[in-house]
Amino acid sequence: MKPASRFKRFIAYIVDIILAYLITWPIFKAVEIIYFPNIKEIHLYQPYLIITFTTSIILWALYVVFFESSKYQATPGKLLLKLYVATSDNKKITAMHAFVRYVIFCIPSAPYLTTTIIFVPTLYMSKEMSISEALITLTTLALSLLLLLIWYIPIYFTKERKCVHDMISDTRVYTKTKS
Repeated sequence: MKPASRFKRFIAYIVDIILAYLITWPIFKAVEIIYFPNIKEIHLYQPYLIITFTTSIILWALYVVFFESSKYQATPGKLLLKLYVATSDNKKITAMHAFVRYVIFCIPSAPYLTTTIIFVPTLYMSKEMSISEALITLTTLALSLLLLLIWYIPIYFTKERKCVHDMISDTRVYTKTKS
């Protein structure tokens, strides 16, 4: 059971993001065209953001949970790089375990996503953002970046190369070895 390298985990994540984007972009574009043809109107943009962000989070959760709790124990990005997710004692994780791991993984981005839904429509409409809105947006961005740093810094200092979501969910990302 060899822990996955930081680089391979990062590349696997990028591959998964690209795949998810290729799958979801046409869906979101269709929703925009059909349900939000006048997206430039401020009162429509916020509901659009809420729908697309919520749908993205749900679809990403389904993607991660389905693949990481499957017989492959890996998303397509991890499979490509010969990585897999398992418990600390190298047992297959359940769908619930994968879901909990995903929720913990998402915590750092929550403050910024929430603020984005609230304040980005103002920017999108080319209106000036108030000083307080700008300060709130920058503060939540800083909070999310700080949480990301806290979440991922342990990967550099733990022998098993664990992030916080791995520690809390008692999972590991391993490199497949030839048996």
